Amino acid sequence: MVVGNEEAKLRGMPGNRHIGDIIMAGPFSVCGEAYEDFCSLTDEEAASAKIRFAEPEEISQAEVEAEMGFTIYYAEPMGGLS
Repeated sequence: MVVGNEEAKLRGMPGNRHIGDIIMAGPFSVCGEAYEDFCSLTDEEAASAKIRFAEPEEISQAEVEAEMGFTIYYAEPMGGLS
């Protein structure tokens, strides 16, 4: 699990890593997950994270800004509501 500042991009923090399909901006922590709580990484998870995050990534501020935003979805009015 990766834990970071949800407002990092809004505050102009630099891109840090590509995590899946998103760019993490600003500092973050890697921790284990136990149900709905955080926990320590196992030795194997820690070794994997150390390899995964050993080298910094080059992420431009333009890339970070391009990923910012939100999408609004409109639903059709339900029976009689308008």
